[in-house]
Amino acid sequence: MRSPTPTPGRNKTLENIWQSIVNYSRTLVGGQSKPVSQYHGYASDSIHGRQYDFEIREPIVRDNGHTRELVRMIELSSEITLALDLRRDAIWSNPTGDDQGWDIAPTLNDNVTPIDPGVYKVLQRLREEVIGGLALNAGPELLMAWGDWFLSIGVNLKSSRIERVLFPPTFEMFRIESVTGELLGFQQRKNSTNEVSALDFHPIVCAHARYRWRPPHLYGRSLFEECIPDWVGAENIKADLLSAARATGVNSRLHFMPCEYTDADAQQYKEAHRERLRQHGSITDYYLMNGAEIRQLSNSNPDFSGLISVLKEFQLIIARKSKVPLYLMGYSWGGAQDIATQPMLNYARSLNADRMLITYSIIKHLCNLELALQGYSKDQWIYRIIWPKLYVNPFEEQMNPLEAEESNTKGVEDLDVLPKPSLHHLDWLSTATDADIRSGLEALKSKDSRLLEVG
Repeated sequence: MRSPTPTPGRNKTLENIWQSIVNYSRTLVGGQSKPVSQYHGYASDSIHGRQYDFEIREPIVRDNGHTRELVRMIELSSEITLALDLRRDAIWSNPTGDDQGWDIAPTLNDNVTPIDPGVYKVLQRLREEVIGGLALNAGPELLMAWGDWFLSIGVNLKSSRIERVLFPPTFEMFRIESVTGELLGFQQRKNSTNEVSALDFHPIVCAHARYRWRPPHLYGRSLFEECIPDWVGAENIKADLLSAARATGVNSRLHFMPCEYTDADAQQYKEAHRERLRQHGSITDYYLMNGAEIRQLSNSNPDFSGLISVLKEFQLIIARKSKVPLYLMGYSWGGAQDIATQPMLNYARSLNADRMLITYSIIKHLCNLELALQGYSKDQWIYRIIWPKLYVNPFEEQMNPLEAEESNTKGVEDLDVLPKPSLHHLDWLSTATDADIRSGLEALKSKDSRLLEVG
């Protein structure tokens, strides 16, 4: 790769040849994972244009006011961070401990009829070489934390295959729809109103999953969106507890001056005493004049139970919102209600709902695009995504270790027991017509990222 400042005397001919080779073999992908809103005055591929000193983990362009509170809560709340880690790991987890995770089922829903061998081979290559393993690992956390997961897809035009995926910053991405709700594409913007410098995405190369989505909104909602007031209350209680602990944790001293001491004498004594503390850290001996006295205040029984009770209530609200059983989050209180399997059952159902959303909005978009690139017509896109089995009862998992490898057996883990998603949660390719798909592939091959025209 050529550096931003070429070395004087370098052979430009060899450099140009090398640059052309690199660019020819590179798989282009739309947008950028680095926030475009953090570049000023330089090209986006220059390290000099990045304002590292002002960088935040999640740059906010869309819905700045409300989202800033949400980002601050997600990044600073230990309860929410723990819940997100547990849910993300559970979604991708595999009881066997291997790197397979989700898989392409070799059969259809009846577990007997095999899928097309060519389709199976294409999708297995895509999973094993591009989107399997840890490639999509960060997605569910983005989905649950911010309410949306955008994925830009890089296609190698020479081999007509997907070879890269990229996570653009969530709150720089804008979903563009017609007045009738038809998806026209996506944009990555520097600010909420400037569309001139926006990076455009054709809907065929950008997948979008929306968490807790409801019409007529364009975007999803965070799992913890309603917890902002509770988190603010918990932080205030923590500050009060810290202040109270400091006030009662130090046994203060009262210094009584002799009657003949003037205000100036008392001030001189105080300054001298502070200077000795500053120099020595502690004073073991005091030499007092007649009539002077030093007493130690005692705070042996401070009562913080009221503050602690309120803090636990706020933490309990956040923990319950996550749907993670309390004992998995390390809470010893409130665990009596978790003795039955009902909380774990609700947790498993919510994880399966998340898996279904990821399947229909992200994974099937990638799989359908790969099949379209390889020349398979839409009526040949018949396959099934399976996930590792989620057990409510750990003893059942120990008794059936082989069944834990995939969700082909009936039970809580079977996605067929859940209601099918609406058209708004399906990937663009599943709802697009054959003509739309052909025009999308032509736009992709011509490197045309413009948004769709309103039909």
